[in-house]
Amino acid sequence: MRVVLTIALMILAAPVLTVQAKAFDFFGLFGSEEPLPAPSPQSVPYDVQLSGIDDKTLLQNLRDVSNTWQLRRDPPPTGDGVVRRAVADIPRFAEALWAAGYYNADVRITVAGRRLDADTETGNAGAARAAEAERGRALVPVVVEIVPEINSSCARSASSTPGPMRRCRPISCPGVRR
Repeated sequence: MRVVLTIALMILAAPVLTVQAKAFDFFGLFGSEEPLPAPSPQSVPYDVQLSGIDDKTLLQNLRDVSNTWQLRRDPPPTGDGVVRRAVADIPRFAEALWAAGYYNADVRITVAGRRLDADTETGNAGAARAAEAERGRALVPVVVEIVPEINSSCARSASSTPGPMRRCRPISCPGVRR
C-alpha cells in the first residue's frame, strides 16, 4: 500500500516539480533560451545565424566551438569586437568541420552584410564600421554560411550532393583481401 501511495504521489508531483525547475533554470540546464540583448548605445549586440548544415549534431558542435555564438548574450563594446569574435571562429569552424569529415568545406562569415576575410585585419574594417553603424538601432546580423564540398577524388559524379567524406566509395587495394 505504501509503495502504491508513494508512486501516486510522485506522479502527481512531477508536473509541479518540472514547472518549478523551469522557473529556476540555472545555466540553461533545462533548455530555456534567454533573449538576446536589446540594441543599446553602450554595446553592439548581434544575432548569429548558422546556415548550410542540415545535420543537427554537427550544427550543435559548430555552436559549441564558436565564441561568437557562446558570447552572443554578452555583446562587445565596439563593432570591431564583433568582427574579431567572428574572425577568431573561422579556424574553430574549420577544425569542427574537419573532425566531422567535411575536409573541403568553405566557411563564409558576414557581419552587417560585409564578408569577412580571415587573412587580413585591415580588410575587415568595413565590416566593423557597418556593425558600428547599427549601434543602438538594431542587432547586427552575423551570418555564418558553411558550404560543404566533396573532395573530387571521392565524388561519384558531378551531381553528387555535398556532404561528409565518410560517404565516399570504399577504398580498394589490389591484392588485399577484405
